[in-house]
Amino acid sequence: VEQHGHMESVGYDMYLKLLDEAVKIEEGKENEIRRECSVDLFIDAFIPESYIESGEVRIFIYKRIAGIENNDDAMDVKDELLDRFGDIPGPVLNLIDIALLRNRASRLGFTEISQKGERIIFSLNDISQDAIVALNMKFPSRLHFVMGLKPQFYITRNKKEDAMVIIGKVVESFE
Repeated sequence: VEQHGHMESVGYDMYLKLLDEAVKIEEGKENEIRRECSVDLFIDAFIPESYIESGEVRIFIYKRIAGIENNDDAMDVKDELLDRFGDIPGPVLNLIDIALLRNRASRLGFTEISQKGERIIFSLNDISQDAIVALNMKFPSRLHFVMGLKPQFYITRNKKEDAMVIIGKVVESFE
């Protein structure tokens, strides 16, 4: 009964995540807890009211998209959206792509991917020498490292380059 109030205040999905983390900590499996990667880009990524009018349904679809872990999940969500609401607008497709990216990046140790002007900034837990070499080959003279407590680097984007393409190439370098 006491936990019911906690669940209502944070939402069922988040509550389950927090509960799972607490159990892992109690079992001494803290290293198995995967931190989420935040993504902040200059890309329209949302569900327009004109596409899904009901606020409750939009929230449900946002949760479905947030739960995407792989390409199969993304295809399932796209199929559901097509069946229920028709052609998928660009911002919704972007939202799905970002959900996939966040999950891939999280698994690889990225903690943040953001865009500041023409820079795409990557923060992560650790970086290997192989990844540095691969990045340097893909982005010669555009790769810059930032000193700090955690590894961070940025790629300077050419104005005509798609940020998601650059991010895809960077994440690929770590796989």
